Amino acid sequence: RLLSEVYMFWKQYDLAVTNYRLSLQNLATNESNLGLAKAYRLNKNYQESLDTYAAINENTLSNYQKVMYYEGLGDSNFSIKNNDAALKAYEKGLKVAKKHLISPKVLDLNSKIAKVYNEQGDVELAQGFFKNSLDLSATQPKKRQLEEKVTVADFQSANQNYSAEIELRKEILKDVED
Repeated sequence: RLLSEVYMFWKQYDLAVTNYRLSLQNLATNESNLGLAKAYRLNKNYQESLDTYAAINENTLSNYQKVMYYEGLGDSNFSIKNNDAALKAYEKGLKVAKKHLISPKVLDLNSKIAKVYNEQGDVELAQGFFKNSLDLSATQPKKRQLEEKVTVADFQSANQNYSAEIELRKEILKDVED
């Protein structure tokens, strides 16, 4: 499994898939199953990713693993443009993350839900979720704050809200200087 994680870090997803499968042959763990499903998605094997998620027993997952499960399931569905399924998965993950105070994932899932709404053309709902994610990012390390500001600035640009985008980009530059 460790070798798989190294391959994931270096974006060699095909090798990660192979090693996760070998790991699962030796010892089936939730971490390996979740890693395999993610590696399949990143390797653009979306159906294999969805099948792997479907084979995981949610009741055996820890709270953090459940959040990762729902986030990954949402990511795989979003990748194949199944926005309704992605939204349901992200919302379930957000519910678990809020209940168990997993704040970095609350931030990530708010941002991903906003992207789904934006993809569906519901800009107002997307705006609300992006506002939540920006507010939540204030409690995170500077690097994560910057990443979220860039994501929201890109959203503003895509929706031709240039004044809001410019303000965010100015904040980003100031934060980078700090």
